[in-house]
Amino acid sequence: MAQASDFSGNFDLTPQARAFLDKRVERLHLQSPSRAVQASYIKVDNVAPTLTAFSTGKTDLDSSKGAAQLLVNFTASDDFAGVSQVTLWVQNATNYSSNFATFAVGYPDKTIKGKLAIDASNLSTGTWSITSLQVSDAAGNGRVYDAAALAQFGGSTSFNVVGASGDTQAPTVVSGKVLTPTVSLSALQKGSYSNQAMAGFSVTVQDTAEDKVSGVRMASATFCSPSAYDCLSFTNAESARGLGKAEIRMATTPYYYYQPTGDYKLTTLSVTDFAGNSRMMTSIEDGGDTDFSTMFPSTTITLVP
Repeated sequence: MAQASDFSGNFDLTPQARAFLDKRVERLHLQSPSRAVQASYIKVDNVAPTLTAFSTGKTDLDSSKGAAQLLVNFTASDDFAGVSQVTLWVQNATNYSSNFATFAVGYPDKTIKGKLAIDASNLSTGTWSITSLQVSDAAGNGRVYDAAALAQFGGSTSFNVVGASGDTQAPTVVSGKVLTPTVSLSALQKGSYSNQAMAGFSVTVQDTAEDKVSGVRMASATFCSPSAYDCLSFTNAESARGLGKAEIRMATTPYYYYQPTGDYKLTTLSVTDFAGNSRMMTSIEDGGDTDFSTMFPSTTITLVP
């Protein structure tokens, strides 16, 4: 069954917010009577953009050739805020490897026509499928099209990769470190008069392959409280391709108003390479099989008032 699902990034102004805006505009008018400052409300875009065209180029790709790419042509439109980004996801037949490509518009526009490219040299041989495509606008609204919905446009949603065996091995974690063992929720980040203090975590990742490594790409981690209801989420990515080993430093800002204080322990850690191979690890305490205490000197971040 074809499906296109929406999500919204905006909410309409409440009566209280509108009253506040009115008072601000009135104050500006009193401060500058020469200006014709009149109360006006912000038009809020709550409507997700739409995909109006989708097609694929050559679907038999030789990964041994440097220029081998899956090209996807698209046209997307948005009624007000403007299209800001289009992202495509692909997955191989074993459901083990995945990859994605993003078209960042830069300055948004109501209609965008462009191309997305997946580099075949970073993919393992075999059959791959386009699993979904997401169009987003500058207001944070998005619409996700699954494979069945994309097929209705007439383009192919599968392609074959032949040639070199490429990189089919998931990267591994070599080492890591909690950069901020203790974080105060009331503290400011060093050198700032307004930004709240951040929590930091670092991992060193090693990538391997049968032929040529695609390179360390991304790491993500979560540190959770004993209740598992409150967590700190970290993620960051490496921009340079082909790095066999790389340190990825991550940071996140705790929620000052409602993040509970206490100990947050490393719960999950995932690493990904540019070929889309991923390794996901979950702590033994949370139902997984990884003892993070054997990998890192410390696995705890403590939040204090």
